[in-house]
Amino acid sequence: MQQARVLHTEVLEQDRDHLLSTLERLKIEFLNRVSHEFRTPLTSIIGYSDLLRDERSLDPEQQAEIVQIIGDESRRLSRLLNDYLDLARLESGRTALLKQNTDLVGLVNQAINVLQPIARRRSITIEFEIPAEQMMVKIDPARILRALLNILSSSLKFTPERGKIKINLHASASYMEIHVSDNGPGVCDDGLPFLFNIFGNGKDPVREAQGAELGLAIARYLVELHGGSLGVNGTKGSGSVFTIQVPQN
Repeated sequence: MQQARVLHTEVLEQDRDHLLSTLERLKIEFLNRVSHEFRTPLTSIIGYSDLLRDERSLDPEQQAEIVQIIGDESRRLSRLLNDYLDLARLESGRTALLKQNTDLVGLVNQAINVLQPIARRRSITIEFEIPAEQMMVKIDPARILRALLNILSSSLKFTPERGKIKINLHASASYMEIHVSDNGPGVCDDGLPFLFNIFGNGKDPVREAQGAELGLAIARYLVELHGGSLGVNGTKGSGSVFTIQVPQN
């Protein structure tokens, strides 16, 4: 009996040590990713600011282009910071939902209006198949709008110039669904389990090269807070289809 207790204790200690080692590794990976994601826009901002200050021969068109880059990178840095802060709040469980009856058609149009300027700059068409009837569901509209914006931003990021993104709605007896499809590179099979992972996109080299997609992790949290789900289908080279599912009641 004594020997069995000793063996049990040793196993528990090994499990604890393995868990601590795994947590430490994940923490290091997370910090490395954070530092890398913040370093890239910061390097651009500093470099172009120095160029704008020191280079006297820049013509007005070049100056305007540099100012645009600095602004874009500053906004990117701000989004990254907000994404990390939002993830921390969501994982702490302190996020409350303010549900109200919401028309999904209006919500989708709102998201399109926000991102349409980015789509136009890259000659990407966003098509919305508007249903004939209202699509009413009780949700927190701000939270689902944020999830939808994050998904559309990801689709815009990977859709090639002159590409197309399609949005359609579907109602079943139990769920309301928002489908977002694009003609980007899709997701390789090995990368699917990691797509909504804050530590990276796993074995998908195309998405991994573009950096962390914290927006998708946040979107998943926000949809799951409603008792719904966020999934993705598609194969490498054939585009992706994201589906937001939220309960009818």
